[in-house]
Amino acid sequence: MAKIKKRKSRGLFKKHTTSKKHKKKTYLPQNPLVKKHWDPSISALENYSNLGIRTCFEKTPEKEFQQGLLEGCTDKEYKATETKVREWEKQILTNLRNKYSEDYLAMAKDQKLNPWLWSAREIKKKLKAINL
Repeated sequence: MAKIKKRKSRGLFKKHTTSKKHKKKTYLPQNPLVKKHWDPSISALENYSNLGIRTCFEKTPEKEFQQGLLEGCTDKEYKATETKVREWEKQILTNLRNKYSEDYLAMAKDQKLNPWLWSAREIKKKLKAINL
């Protein structure tokens, strides 16, 4: 007759170990000028503002970026982007405006006239963009 093996005890609690995917990744810039003055203990936005640059370097090539890093960016480059409204969106927005006039919450809740379920804020922005 075969012997029955004893089962090993698994313990009362499972060990919790942190895997590599749960560890926080730190952002390090590739540009050597920025890397030299980078402080990993603060956020990326704070680091860039300490260096005197914000988001203008994203639009410029490498040489202009280095000049912008040394000189700093001007406030003229921080214009808000305009919302683009297509023709079919204009038609939907005019129907919503005709039915609800200024009630943006009601426009957002109407599923027949607003099939994309734009939020009240999105509708307000789009109506402002087309001047309705």
